[in-house]
Amino acid sequence: MFSVPADKQITRDFGKTVILDLSTAEHEYDAMAFPLNQTFSSDQWFTGWMKFWSYDQAKIELFT
Repeated sequence: MFSVPADKQITRDFGKTVILDLSTAEHEYDAMAFPLNQTFSSDQWFTGWMKFWSYDQAKIELFT
């Protein structure tokens, strides 16, 4: 578990270099980063996540 600023980007060098970008759902999916604000309404996010990973069984097992 980790926190990110409101723009959902972790940067260094005073914002010049992006270390982690979670600003879109696709970036969250790619980083395997579940946003805690989706905890009680995760169905739509999880459906998008599964589509992003082409319903890969290994990824789904890892997530669940």
